[in-house]
Amino acid sequence: MPTTSDGFTTRSYSETFELAMVCARNARFSGNKDVAREFWKMAQEYQAESAKLDDGRLPDLGNPPRELEG
Repeated sequence: MPTTSDGFTTRSYSETFELAMVCARNARFSGNKDVAREFWKMAQEYQAESAKLDDGRLPDLGNPPRELEG
């Protein structure tokens, strides 16, 4: 995996998109509001990272977990 000059790992669009989708899926199936909130936050962070790699287009994560609605 490529790294930057300061040693941080760089990710591709497909990697950040997949991480976003995994986190979103885990948020929906967690069954715990606190866990769902953290997974959804991570999903949105990876979504934003993906968008930076795709001319600002946000990938669709689907609906947020029911525990976070309302």
